[in-house]
Amino acid sequence: MPLINETVWFHGSSGTLILTDVCQWWTGDALPWQARLWAGLTRVRGRMGVPLHVRALVRDPMAAAASAQQILDWPIRRISLAHDALIEAQAHEQLAQALEPLLRRGR
Repeated sequence: MPLINETVWFHGSSGTLILTDVCQWWTGDALPWQARLWAGLTRVRGRMGVPLHVRALVRDPMAAAASAQQILDWPIRRISLAHDALIEAQAHEQLAQALEPLLRRGR
């Protein structure tokens, strides 16, 4: 994604993955209406996902899929999303579902 220099962090001892923009999940009723609208339009309101605008920035689908697969190879037990959510239940499974559009596009 040429316009976004995305970095992911993985803490092996705790199994924690930290993500900033590639996956988001905006939760809570206290969000301003503009944030709720944006999260709904980009499809990250009801579940963790790769926002539509981030998907649109991918210029090399095969590289994005390879990166997504490399992340999924880690033993992830918890995910901290920079934009609002902490995922502790079925984190790896939820991440696999969220990254599926990138994986599918790179096949």
